[in-house]
Amino acid sequence: MQTEILKDIVTDEGEAVFQFRASQNEGVGILTTKTNKNYLILDSIDYWYDVIQDGYPKKKKCVCKNEWFSVQFTYEPRAGTDDIRGVDVITKCVSCGKTSNPLFIDLKYSPTKHLIDTPIQFCAAPKLKYDMKQFAGMWNRGDINAIFDYLYYELKMSIYCWFYNFAKEKFAFEKWDREKLKDASNGGDFSEVHNNIRFYNIFFSMKDLEMDRYIECINEKGAIIKENVWREAEILDISHIYFANELEYSIRYATQIIDKGVVKNKSAEFINAIEALKLWLEKTIGRKDPPWLASLKRRPQSIN
Repeated sequence: MQTEILKDIVTDEGEAVFQFRASQNEGVGILTTKTNKNYLILDSIDYWYDVIQDGYPKKKKCVCKNEWFSVQFTYEPRAGTDDIRGVDVITKCVSCGKTSNPLFIDLKYSPTKHLIDTPIQFCAAPKLKYDMKQFAGMWNRGDINAIFDYLYYELKMSIYCWFYNFAKEKFAFEKWDREKLKDASNGGDFSEVHNNIRFYNIFFSMKDLEMDRYIECINEKGAIIKENVWREAEILDISHIYFANELEYSIRYATQIIDKGVVKNKSAEFINAIEALKLWLEKTIGRKDPPWLASLKRRPQSIN
C-alpha cells in the first residue's frame, strides 16, 4: 500500500452520523450514533479503558454549536511496507458542513492492514471503571530503603527499573536485584544522578514480567516503556518527585483490569501483597505531611 486510502465511516447497521469524543494525547476516540450505540476508533478497546480512568473525554462541538458529524478516516501508508503509519480522523458537521481534523492516530505496531476493513469496534459499555489506587509519602532514604527491603525480601517481589544511563546516553528497562538497586540509587536518593543513572520508574512484581510487552518502542533513545503499565500488570509502580530535603514518592497500583469490556480482579496473591504492604506501612513508617504543611502537627497518616 503506497497511496492514502479514504474511508467513510458507517456502522454495520448503516448509521453514518455520530457524536465524537477523543483524547488527542492518547490517540483514542469513540463515536456515538443517534441510537446511542458506541464504537471505538480502530482496535483500542483495552487501551481506551486505561485512558478514561482519569476522566471521560468531552464531546466535540462545531462552531455552530452542532454536535453531530459524518466521519472519514484517511489511512497514511508506511513507506516500503503494506502497513499503515497513521490514521487521520476527519469530521464534517452535518449542520453547517464545516470540516476539521480533531485526531491523528500514530500506529507503532504491525500488522495494521486489518484496520482498513475494521475501522471501528462496537463497545457496549464504554464507561467502565476498575479499582486503581495511588498513595504518596514524604519518605527519606531510610524509609524508602525499608519499603524496598520489605517488598523484595518479605513479599518476594521482583524489581524492574526504567532509567536513563548517561554514560550510554540511552534509556534502559532491566530486571535488577536488591543489591544492584542499592548501589545504583546512592542509598535511596533517586532524585540524583549516581553511577551515571537516573531512575524514572521502579516496578515491583509478584511474577516475572514479559518485559517486551511493556516496551512502547526501542529507538535511538533506547527502550521507551508504555505509560501506566501498572494498570495492566500486577505491579507496584514507584516513582518520585524531589521536594526540599525530602523525596515525595508515589506508589500506584490497580487490583482490577478491564479485559475486552469485562472488569476482572487481579490475582489473590497480588491483592494480598497490596494489603500486607498497606498494613506494614501503617505500622512501620506511615506517611509524613509535605513541607508546606509543616506548621501543622506532623503525624503518620492512614494508607487508603
